[in-house]
Amino acid sequence: MEHFLLWGRFAFLSFVVILAGTVLTRYADAISEKLQLGRVFIGMIFLGFVTSLPEMVITLFSLVEVDRPNMGVGNIYGSCLFNLFMICLVDWLFMRGRIFVRTERGEAVCGLMSIVLVAISLAGLTLGARFGVSHSRFFDPLGINFGITSF
Repeated sequence: MEHFLLWGRFAFLSFVVILAGTVLTRYADAISEKLQLGRVFIGMIFLGFVTSLPEMVITLFSLVEVDRPNMGVGNIYGSCLFNLFMICLVDWLFMRGRIFVRTERGEAVCGLMSIVLVAISLAGLTLGARFGVSHSRFFDPLGINFGITSF
């Protein structure tokens, strides 16, 4: 019975996140129209930030409260991989033609920046541990990503 309650709560909260995502998308589109800001800008900055808040909270909670850094890092990379998979899947299933043909150049720049940051982050995780300097700011994924390196 205890497992059933855990899975039930997990499913309910997952549904809340899905519902919030659909509502947030509609509001972001309305804000874009009202303020005459580009949809790429609103999607990349505002929706990207707001929809990343659950990952941020889960990662911080896994580090601070339950002392499970692997869970936090896995959450971030897992979310990134799932998002990339969803882009490919939706592009393949989209009924009105290819999605990438209908997007603006800004999405390509955003996608390229994402790939570069993930590559740098992975290099920091793997090379830092290999060279025994994993706690150095030089190999710290966040330090490299945001240019906060210290020599």
